[in-house]
Amino acid sequence: GSIEALKYIQNKGFEIIKVKLGEDIETDAERIRVIRAAVGEKIRIRIDANQGWSVRDSIRISRLLDKLGVGLIEQPVPAHDFEGLAEIRRNSDVLIAADESCHSIYDASRLVQMRACDVVNIKLMKCGGIYNAIKISAICEAAGIRCMIGCMGESTLANLAGMHFAAATENIREGDLESVYILKQEDVYGGYDHDGGHVTLWETPGIGCKVKGEQ
Repeated sequence: GSIEALKYIQNKGFEIIKVKLGEDIETDAERIRVIRAAVGEKIRIRIDANQGWSVRDSIRISRLLDKLGVGLIEQPVPAHDFEGLAEIRRNSDVLIAADESCHSIYDASRLVQMRACDVVNIKLMKCGGIYNAIKISAICEAAGIRCMIGCMGESTLANLAGMHFAAATENIREGDLESVYILKQEDVYGGYDHDGGHVTLWETPGIGCKVKGEQ
């Protein structure tokens, strides 16, 4: 994990890394210790527990992660446990993000009412597209909850749609669209340029990409 993180920081210029956790908290904490030691103090670290912890363990590890400079903990408990998510947020100095807990405008409204998170991760494939994503962002913005745009391993076309949604939406502050770096979609290209984690969209119609073979 630390070697992979260094590769993206040193060779590709990324300034933020996101680490998938969600096993026992002792093993997870050690992973972050090793990664922090490898990347230094200036790199921002976030983690995604993928629903893998209990409320009690989430609160315990959040204190250590705070000391290690982790800025965000995403979905520490199962998606249905809104009460647990809210309890963690009340007892954590690290920002808490909801991902699997927010599929719809109704989930977003409940998260807002319960003050269960600081951030909502919107994914177009999860919420049903751009129209619903706009609604979720508006609900969160009205409550002072910032959003980010994420992905579920979908295509370059879908990720580009997410980039445009983020660029057009004030409350989308950051993106986690890593599948454009992982998946190699050979028949679609262009639409954006990137320098590390910074993306510049092309000023071309639609989502801007080109499909091989088109005129």
